[in-house]
Amino acid sequence: MGHPWSRTANPASCRVTHGFKPAFGQRGLTGRLRSRSKARAKAEQKQSKSRAKAEQKQSKSRAKAEQKQSKSRAKAEQKQSKSRAKAEQKQSKSRAKAEQKQSKSRAKAEQKQNEVYLTYGDI
Repeated sequence: MGHPWSRTANPASCRVTHGFKPAFGQRGLTGRLRSRSKARAKAEQKQSKSRAKAEQKQSKSRAKAEQKQSKSRAKAEQKQSKSRAKAEQKQSKSRAKAEQKQSKSRAKAEQKQNEVYLTYGDI
């Protein structure tokens, strides 16, 4: 196995860049420039960092949204409990009034019966 580039100078008919080709120090045995691989590695690191930051932002926004939802749920539950309490109070008042009316009507009916017994009891 020889040098990865059999000729260091390319003929003019070849469609490659005609210029300096680095030796083995800059290129590994694979023929890839090390500076390119470093640049790719740095770009990948930047991408992974930006992804991590984006994920953190998303998680923070999700947490905030969940907090808002829980607060709104708590408020809604408080409103419902207040409305239920008011409705129960109204029902209890109406029941009390109905019971008072019934007791008054019973008392009146008993009085009438007593009057009837007193008037017809003498006969």
